[in-house]
Amino acid sequence: MKQKIKLGIILGVEFVAIAVILILIFFAGKKSYTVTFDLNGGTLISGDLEQVVPQGKNATPPTVAKDGCYLHSWSASYKQITRDVVIKAVWEWETSVGFDYTSSEDSNYCEIVGCFRDLSGDVYVGVYHDNKKVLGIRDEAFRDRDGITGIHMLDGILSIGESVFRDCDSLISVELPGTLTKLGKYAFMDCTSLERVVLPETLTVIPEGAFKGCTSLKEIVIPAGVKVIESGAFEGCTSLESVTFETREYIYVDGEMIDLSTPAGKKDAESIPEDADYESVYEGLLEIGSYAFKDCPALVEVILPVTVEKIGEYAFDNDSLTVKTPALEKPEGWAENWCRALIVWGYVEPEIPEEPDKGGWLS
Repeated sequence: MKQKIKLGIILGVEFVAIAVILILIFFAGKKSYTVTFDLNGGTLISGDLEQVVPQGKNATPPTVAKDGCYLHSWSASYKQITRDVVIKAVWEWETSVGFDYTSSEDSNYCEIVGCFRDLSGDVYVGVYHDNKKVLGIRDEAFRDRDGITGIHMLDGILSIGESVFRDCDSLISVELPGTLTKLGKYAFMDCTSLERVVLPETLTVIPEGAFKGCTSLKEIVIPAGVKVIESGAFEGCTSLESVTFETREYIYVDGEMIDLSTPAGKKDAESIPEDADYESVYEGLLEIGSYAFKDCPALVEVILPVTVEKIGEYAFDNDSLTVKTPALEKPEGWAENWCRALIVWGYVEPEIPEEPDKGGWLS
């Protein structure tokens, strides 16, 4: 009997030992995770981009660099790892030297109020100065700086004042931040070399004279978020050949909104029964001010969006231009002399046919 008990104890101990070993082996394999560092356009100087890290331990971030930038942060923590994770480098431009800022010891924010007279080349505007967040650029801060050829602004800046870049004759391209909500009057007036500018969705008004006299500007896309183009905004843009007005279409079915400007929305719309009741709503430009596109001789065709409710006098003052509009007749809010051009009423843009699936076709 004692031998049986002794044997049972031995077997039990062995069983427990084996079980513990198996558990340790099992969890040892499960307690290591892969940390991948994404350089986000940067260059690896030293270290490993992919690291296997035991659970709860820290990864070691690599040393990285990017021209014109400094590493602001990593997108996620690389400490006490508990899962597989991809960590992306967050870059901040090295702000160009030569800016003047507002000063206040009691504030966490500041604005750019001016710059050195001899500032030249590509100018980088970061969103931090002495650990303060830069929220805006005040009136005329960069006016008459003939040596500036490019402006690069990171997301974070909310406002740009009046005549900020006015008469910057060598300015060719501008990157406006995706957070911009306010652009001042005459902001880029008489920037005669300006060829390219991308307007952000967050901007709701293109103010008076904003791009007046930008004689090298060839095209402009007006995002659906812009509601008003004020008077003379693009007056005298003699090289302007293309103006595109973007819109968003929403449909409401049984109180549910579907955004047709997104792939998911288009897919949802395909499942709507043909006999269902729905309402279409468009978002886009509402108002075009007087003389907005006056003296733009290179502009030969403009297609107005269905959303426009008001147009000022001589907004399109060009007798070689054709203006196409979905309106069947002049709306009440359009000035009598809004257009000195050929007008095509009731215009409907032709649908672009989908390419057939050639998978089963004989070539």
